[in-house]
Amino acid sequence: MNKSLFCFVFLVFSAMIYGDTDASLKYRTAGFFPVNHRVKHIYEEAIPNYQLEFSQSISSNIALWANTDLFHNYGRVNHCGTSKIHAVNFSLGPKLLYSFSHHINLYVGIGPSIARIYVRNGSRCGNHHEHRWALGGILKSGLEVSVYRNLFLDIFADYLYQPVHFHETVDMGGLKIGLGLGARF
Repeated sequence: MNKSLFCFVFLVFSAMIYGDTDASLKYRTAGFFPVNHRVKHIYEEAIPNYQLEFSQSISSNIALWANTDLFHNYGRVNHCGTSKIHAVNFSLGPKLLYSFSHHINLYVGIGPSIARIYVRNGSRCGNHHEHRWALGGILKSGLEVSVYRNLFLDIFADYLYQPVHFHETVDMGGLKIGLGLGARF
């Protein structure tokens, strides 16, 4: 996580120094809906997800973005006992922007994603923990609505594909639907 945070902060400060184009920083909160049925069964249908995203316009309708997010949750593995999952993702890529008006912008984006996933099962059936790196991809979409000067709301839906190999390959991805608050500078 420290490397992801460092990369994210480095991108933000680099863009602030570069400066002449439109940049934004967002805090986003989402419900993460895993696609894998076993993950849903153990950890719930919706897992809270917390994100920071930086975006830098490179033209009037194209921006580059970098996002770091995390989720963690506790679950129950059948009759055996408890399980804990913790995941940190870092993704980046281009996004296309379409302005409906001065106050409303639509965007779609795509990019690679890398994740560090930690799973710990502690139970009477045996204690077990695993750390895994995973490469995947993300599709982003959203609507930014200006609320006051440089502040805006981000209503978004992202789809993450994140295959991870434990004893078998499991897609730890899913749909992220949420709301964010951002500032342009």
